[in-house]
Amino acid sequence: MSRPCRRADDVYVTDSSGVLRDWRLVFAAGLAVLTAAVVTLVARTGDPATADSYLGEVRNAVVVLADGSTVTAADGQRVPQGATVRTGPGGAATLSTAGRDVYLGALTTVSVADGVHQRLERGQVMVDGRGGPQLVLDTRAGTTDVPGGAVVRVETGPVLRLAVFVGKASLTAAGRERRTEVGQLYQVLASYTALPGAPTVLALTDDAWEQRLAAELVNADKDLTSLARGLAGPSGVTVLRAAPVRYEQVSTAAGDVGERALSVAVAQASRRDATLADTLSFVTTARGEGGSWGAVAALVNARVTAVSALLDALFAPADGGTPPDVAGPTPRSTDLFGPQPSASSGSGGDGGGPGPSYSPRPGGSRSPTPKPSASTSPTQPADDLISTVVGLLSSSPSPAATPRITPLLHLP
Repeated sequence: MSRPCRRADDVYVTDSSGVLRDWRLVFAAGLAVLTAAVVTLVARTGDPATADSYLGEVRNAVVVLADGSTVTAADGQRVPQGATVRTGPGGAATLSTAGRDVYLGALTTVSVADGVHQRLERGQVMVDGRGGPQLVLDTRAGTTDVPGGAVVRVETGPVLRLAVFVGKASLTAAGRERRTEVGQLYQVLASYTALPGAPTVLALTDDAWEQRLAAELVNADKDLTSLARGLAGPSGVTVLRAAPVRYEQVSTAAGDVGERALSVAVAQASRRDATLADTLSFVTTARGEGGSWGAVAALVNARVTAVSALLDALFAPADGGTPPDVAGPTPRSTDLFGPQPSASSGSGGDGGGPGPSYSPRPGGSRSPTPKPSASTSPTQPADDLISTVVGLLSSSPSPAATPRITPLLHLP
């Protein structure tokens, strides 16, 4: 029995009509399949050297191709191997490769050899490798090896500066086989004609890069710098008089009274696996060599809240007692610091002490100029002598609420 033909009966009929007539769509589909196959092959090989680099956050920059031609840089632009990125005055750019970001500053020139190897001709870069592969960065002073997971800053100038914020890095001097290891929160200066010096504690620049990638470290440095300023005077003398004699004697080489007083407080608040005398010696030496307060405190595992609570116990006693009288000679009190714990007490951790590549040396090259930081207003009356420090510490927890000890540095 016959039945009428319906439109649906043609569903399995193929001819030259419909989408198959447009050869361009067929070609595009085939190209997409081929591209996906290539991407899958690269992903499976796991060779980051084959990864492409792309530009982002571009401002006043150009790309010089391998044939010498120059094009204006733009966001999302692919940088082929053998090309060079140059930023002008006030310029900037970000080179992203397989999850690794290399930030270029103004007047900076970086050549891209492949997904792993780049060369810094001039200027400065900051490498955020926490989400990507290793970077081997060549410079006139030597080759910097930045492992995956590290955050590192490299600057050219009269000397090369390699600064490590997270992880570790190394510098192999040009034309030599000597390799200098640089640990977390340390830096090294290297001449272009001689071997690098010994690593020292990190000196912060407090620019947009560091505020973006190391916000907590920068904020801790500002808070501690403000405390040092508040202790530069009679308040600092109060701290030193409350400390045991041995700590005041060790800290006499630490500069002005604010520096010395804060050094004593940071050493006492430390949870470093060492004696307090050794910790204080490390703090004063690191500051004398130019290390920033934030980095120094992190290395000895002294949180800002712990330092503040320690000072608060002296200047605003919980029992309402009278602060020490510094107008005349008074008996030296040890209540602020208490008995000295053994070297095995406290927790080490990543910030528990200096890295293996560093040993404190007497005599410093420079002492950084502290930057001003905003302070809070006091919430209760205080004696005129100590009003400055009480104002800085008004938001600190009471001595009875001892802060939980955790590593100081928590980068985003």
